[in-house]
Amino acid sequence: MRLAIVGAGKIAREHAKAFLDIENTELLGVTSRSKKPLEAFAADFKVINKCDNIEQLYRTTQAELAIITVNVDQISSVLLECARFPWTILVEKPLGINLAESNHLDKALGKATNRIYVALNRRHYSTFRELDRLINLDSRKRIIKVTDQEDQFAARSAGFSTQVIEHWMFANSVHLIDILRQFGRGKILNIEQSSKWKSMAIMKHCVYVAFDSGDLGIYECQWNEVGPWSVSVTKENSNWLMKPLEKLEQILETGEAIDITPKLDWDTKFKPGFRLQAEMMIAEINGQESKIVSFKDALATMQLVHDMYES
Repeated sequence: MRLAIVGAGKIAREHAKAFLDIENTELLGVTSRSKKPLEAFAADFKVINKCDNIEQLYRTTQAELAIITVNVDQISSVLLECARFPWTILVEKPLGINLAESNHLDKALGKATNRIYVALNRRHYSTFRELDRLINLDSRKRIIKVTDQEDQFAARSAGFSTQVIEHWMFANSVHLIDILRQFGRGKILNIEQSSKWKSMAIMKHCVYVAFDSGDLGIYECQWNEVGPWSVSVTKENSNWLMKPLEKLEQILETGEAIDITPKLDWDTKFKPGFRLQAEMMIAEINGQESKIVSFKDALATMQLVHDMYES
């Protein structure tokens, strides 16, 4: 599999490590607007083709897969440029700054969306896959509780643009809100916000998501204060907890917690979820069974983020 990467930062490195661990893959080229990271990336991964732009990247490498790892406010323009060429594309989340930009991309890209996939790596955590297996052993209704924490002030200090910060839930909460769609069955019937979210405010934002299967999603996000991420799923006589998300515990009726985290090298040798995600991406290209996240699937999560915050 011939690969090319757009971007040369930390996430680009994690993708490169994961994909290059797979047999018969080769990283043929990289491009980045930041020249110093580009040179360092090319040296570390022994990439010969250091390209000035995306067109040169495609013409030089004839890559089958392009991996986009750029800042949130660059995703739209870079994705549109990459889609001019016939490679398959894996783009880092989110699909744009907000839902309006995502919908614009959907319309502008047309049929090209059929070969665009989105890197929502938490779907590929071993803990998430094991919990998904366990909760699907029977059809009992489930309550999915997602606890989020986001800090716009920290994002501003990190150098993110004002536009990205104003829509920070799309940039970062998308990971956790996607879990509601992953574990909640059926169509969403109703979304109820307990309060109106306010940008740059210290507040708790709570949302209830009802599914036509009878499943219930409860989302709580502490904004601009410290707090942990966690996910719990409760069914009759059964309860599981991921806190942190890389650890899975079964909570007994006595309150005792049993660690049932799968022990897999992939989640320690690589950024969690990345190695399986790479495997799924290549399987999809080869026409094999795959659970890689499609453009339309990721777009549905962007819609849910919007409905939980901005509608």
